[in-house]
Amino acid sequence: MLNLKDNKCYYEEQRNHSLKLSMTNIRNFGFSNNGNKIYEIRIKNGQIKADILNYGCTLRRLFVPDKNGNEIDVVLGCDSIDDYEKQNAYLGAVIGRVANRINGGEFKLDGSIYYLAVNNSPNHLHGGLKGFDKQIWEIADFAESYVKFSYTSKSGEEGYPGSLKTEIKYSLTQNNELTIEYKAIPSERTPINLTNHSYFNLNGKGSILEHRLKINSDSFLAINENSIPSDIIEVEQDPAFDFRKDTLISENINKESEQIKAGNGFDHCYILNGDINTSSAELYSEKSGIAMSCYTDMPGAQLYTANYLSRVKGKNGNFYSPREAVCLETQYYPDSVNREDFPSIIFDKNDVYNKKTIYSFSVR
Repeated sequence: MLNLKDNKCYYEEQRNHSLKLSMTNIRNFGFSNNGNKIYEIRIKNGQIKADILNYGCTLRRLFVPDKNGNEIDVVLGCDSIDDYEKQNAYLGAVIGRVANRINGGEFKLDGSIYYLAVNNSPNHLHGGLKGFDKQIWEIADFAESYVKFSYTSKSGEEGYPGSLKTEIKYSLTQNNELTIEYKAIPSERTPINLTNHSYFNLNGKGSILEHRLKINSDSFLAINENSIPSDIIEVEQDPAFDFRKDTLISENINKESEQIKAGNGFDHCYILNGDINTSSAELYSEKSGIAMSCYTDMPGAQLYTANYLSRVKGKNGNFYSPREAVCLETQYYPDSVNREDFPSIIFDKNDVYNKKTIYSFSVR
């Protein structure tokens, strides 16, 4: 039983906790189908606001001012937890343990073969049947401009070796940047490749074909009929993939290209030039005047033009369709776990996986 001194400390702690909660505007978002309470946390920096769920560590809304000072929600998402659980487009979620595809749903490590869920036949995709995007994350820390989530993936989860302690931190800076920091520590050797799967539309809705895109890359990974990387191709060899200069997405996506046909649009990983201090990609809409620059210390970025969105129930009663958003998923290369010629995603016991991606917003 608490004594008076303990009681005073308890209520002081609860008061401070309540103040902290109100400052970040945390609210109930509903209950998952297995009864877990889902929370939405709002972070803000004065000009930009973001709403993030502890379900899948999901960026649900991101409000950015356009050239007329109006707020535009520039990411796709859902209005209810039920809609999130029904969709399989990974809207705004953190992806793990391994982003993108693993050929045949298996890999070999230290003499053992690990068999993973085949959820994108014949491949393993984005962590499996219940990857990080479908987990309930703990709210580890938060303040007005940031929130940190944590999740421990148990050994054997989705077929991966070892347990993995993971932290994701979303921050909004005074420079109108959304920063996503990834940290993970494995209990034994295991592959790690984390990303965020936000779908961007700088007009808030409608087609993104008239968005302009620039990617700081001279080459991309061509894919085979199963969307597994086959070759490294210089963009000069396939002009549809040349975004070294500011280019309308419609201009390139409509060019004759066997790789465009293979991906049903863009669904390819670009090999990035530069580092965290150099812009990896730039997206711009003349209609809204919003420009977004992406910075990362990841070696690649998956360009995806929402090719397989099909009647996905979104926000405000809308149903999303192909070409209504563009993803820039910063990551290691697809199927790296089976490719010795790609940067390794194998991390030893207690090694720290530490990566960062920044989305910077401005108006023109």
